[in-house]
Amino acid sequence: MRRRHWALLITILVGGAALAAPLPVLEVDGAERRVYPLDPGGGFVYEYRQSIYDVPVEERFVVEGGRLRLLRVRSPHPAALEYFRWPGQVQSDGPWLSIDPPGPGGVVEEELVIRVAAAGQQRLRIRSGLAAPLDRMGAEVVRVRASARPLAIWATLRLGSR
Repeated sequence: MRRRHWALLITILVGGAALAAPLPVLEVDGAERRVYPLDPGGGFVYEYRQSIYDVPVEERFVVEGGRLRLLRVRSPHPAALEYFRWPGQVQSDGPWLSIDPPGPGGVVEEELVIRVAAAGQQRLRIRSGLAAPLDRMGAEVVRVRASARPLAIWATLRLGSR
């Protein structure tokens, strides 16, 4: 009988620890806060229309240690990439072009502060099939931060964001 109690106690402790394990989310603050679950080890893409050249741009981020790491910028137009004034070569990236940010591993940010423009077509692509249009956030400025939530809360968010 004692073995069953110990097995039950261990199962409860391990299960509780698993449910409390933190998983990554994006907190997006505009007129209200929205929280989007990210795939573990995954990231997101900030998509917008570049105002000077009127072309699409994608900035690819991953979340690491509660911070945002910019890994690559893509656009079909080289001038949109040259706008960043980063050293390095613009390279072919499928039908688009891309450039990697300077420094080892990319550019790390605590948060993104995005001014929402009427013609900007700005959105966060959280994963395939889930995008958050920033013009629907009800604010002129939107702040994007990485955070974490326990598995139980993350799973609830994930189920609600399908």
